[in-house]
Amino acid sequence: MQHESPNSRGEEDFFSDDEALRTRSVDSARAQREADKLKDRINVYLEQREIVLHIQERSNARRRSDVPPRPVVFVDEQVSLAATLADSDSDSDGEDDHFRLWTVEGCLEAVSYIESLVNRFSRGKTPSALSRSVFARFCKAAGTKDSEKREKRIRGNIQYGINELYSFHEHIHRVQHALYQLTGAQSDEWSKADSVGCMITKYIAMISDVQNHVIGGNVDMFESSGLELFLFMTEP
Repeated sequence: MQHESPNSRGEEDFFSDDEALRTRSVDSARAQREADKLKDRINVYLEQREIVLHIQERSNARRRSDVPPRPVVFVDEQVSLAATLADSDSDSDGEDDHFRLWTVEGCLEAVSYIESLVNRFSRGKTPSALSRSVFARFCKAAGTKDSEKREKRIRGNIQYGINELYSFHEHIHRVQHALYQLTGAQSDEWSKADSVGCMITKYIAMISDVQNHVIGGNVDMFESSGLELFLFMTEP
């Protein structure tokens, strides 16, 4: 099947002329200003990410070396009464059954329990997968009819999640410190608690990174996504 040429109808030959010769040149000064602005924004994004990673590293270091806010204190291989009573509002001076928790076996049970709480919180997702899910939620909310309301709710949920994770980290810090006293820092038991603690701080870091971009707004979110600046993009 032959198509009729526009030239045969007396129309301009679209491909014959070189429009590029008559196109105005790009304003190089303006282009440079925009490039500089983008570079500045990227530097801000990267600085925020470094702060998040620094907090993660510092949290892990403190958990390994510092005494927790409510430490378990052992006296002659027995936990102090004051420490255990702080765990329960219902305990009285003569009725305390929390001694059994602060054994090696009890601490390992506590580690497994805290790990299960984290898995339930994350719905079984890895830190990167959970953060990617949070990002996707925000993207779906953007541009919708009630986007402002939905985005506000998402920001609130993100902060709630971060607070919850910090609570888990406080608990594992206490258990890890108890294991340090019972088994030392080179033991498999202490290492198990430490691995759970590191997992929690990784969740906190990746979700906090998303939170920073959410606070920055839609331009920040989509620009950082296009440039692959999110922490969750550093892992498969």
